[in-house]
Amino acid sequence: MKKFFLFAAVAMMALVGCEKQNQSSLDFADVKQSAKISGTLVYVADKAGAASQEIALAGQRVYFLVAADKYADNAAGNQIFEATTAEDGSYSITVPTGAKTINGNLKTDIIAIGEEGARIFLAETDEAIALNAGDAKVKKTVAPIDPVLTACQGTATLKGKISYNAGVVEKGSVKEDGLVAAPAGVTVRIIVKYAPGDASRDRAFVTKTASDGSYEAKLPIQAADAKNCEVNIAQFNGKFTEEFNNKLLSKDAIFGLLAAQNAGLKDGEVTILDIVADRISVTDPTSKNTKIVVKGELKVTVEEPKYSTTKDHEEEIVSITKDGAAAYTNKINGGAFQIQLVHNEGKADESSIIYDCNVESDKSGKFNQEVAIYDAWKLDDVKIYIIIKKFVTKDFPHYYKIAKYKNNGDWEAFLDVWYVWTSKTNQTSYTDSQKCEGTYELKSAAFVADGFFDVNVGTQKAAFEMSSDFKNTQLLGVGLVVDGQNLDEDADSHQIYGGGHTY
Repeated sequence: MKKFFLFAAVAMMALVGCEKQNQSSLDFADVKQSAKISGTLVYVADKAGAASQEIALAGQRVYFLVAADKYADNAAGNQIFEATTAEDGSYSITVPTGAKTINGNLKTDIIAIGEEGARIFLAETDEAIALNAGDAKVKKTVAPIDPVLTACQGTATLKGKISYNAGVVEKGSVKEDGLVAAPAGVTVRIIVKYAPGDASRDRAFVTKTASDGSYEAKLPIQAADAKNCEVNIAQFNGKFTEEFNNKLLSKDAIFGLLAAQNAGLKDGEVTILDIVADRISVTDPTSKNTKIVVKGELKVTVEEPKYSTTKDHEEEIVSITKDGAAAYTNKINGGAFQIQLVHNEGKADESSIIYDCNVESDKSGKFNQEVAIYDAWKLDDVKIYIIIKKFVTKDFPHYYKIAKYKNNGDWEAFLDVWYVWTSKTNQTSYTDSQKCEGTYELKSAAFVADGFFDVNVGTQKAAFEMSSDFKNTQLLGVGLVVDGQNLDEDADSHQIYGGGHTY
């Protein structure tokens, strides 16, 4: 007796293996405990005038379907464990259980027996079973005759090609938007409507795509009749490539159908239904291959003397600026700084990457640093900050004017000048300084990379803040009075310091 085998889908689209899960995979390698289901698959042949005969069904799929979330929280779809029946209809399926009770369904597909015109169709079977570790359950499954399908002695053919939009693809030496074939093994689920309006007479069949994305199914249909069907596909993995940050970026994607497609079937005819799968989701890559070069120069705020620009007076100090700058070398705080890259700043999904860096030398505060961001981060959404974390210094120079003294060391006068020049050989400085305590800190304005050029942050200067204890008890040249004594005067109330900047 020649046999024809048609495989029926049940409940979920993915019938072999596992549907796409929310987690990256379901791994049973470490599951030490399991249960076993064994048994036979048969059908009962009734012949007029003879006793019923039980016939073994060989070469048929028997499978145990378990909701994936029984194994991993929040997993979607189904996990399937299957076997193929031997010549005597026997099979054995091992199901990982761990310490849990695993509830699932022992199922078979639609089976066709005989030649076209004299076929018998056996219906799907479905039995709910609970398994615990160590169980060895024995089942005898009797596949009943399906009267709806057995009445269908004609055959309609449905075929086509499954493709999907992979974004930018290479065709020869040219990159263009285009469709590519779905991979081999994608399940195509076909529900034939044998009696419109009566879902109990719907029957589901599955086939799988070939390596070129094509599929073909021979479907039972009443002779010389026509029916409608709905076609869906199991979700499958692919790549979606797009222009991103001025380059091509490939992302993992899941493709499927958001809605079933319809097709007409007719006995003895071929219906072509090509399907372009919808992009269900795209997963941002977690790699960090997008490189940015950030460069610039770091300084620290200092009090800085301003010198005369008059010829021969070049050494003469004319003023002290409070907002001067000195190189932030690696002799200061080790030259340490950070480059902070903030994605979607101020939004609920804000995230950042921080690179700890150091300036290049003990002579300058220059830096040229390559950093990387996640490939999924759009450059326009990334703000770049230069950070010098607050650190303590005891070497901040504070300048003030000093008094003029006689040759014998007695106080003469407070001239309120920084420098006196009378000739090239007669120059006197009335400038002195003290080292002060305080902190330096920097957070620059935000910069954005354009994907083409280095990000040059220019010169960034860390601000100084003098410690309150120092400026309230030790700062000279500002008229500070401590315990009744003016620090800028000597014991005879002569002014000896002055002209310093206050803090």
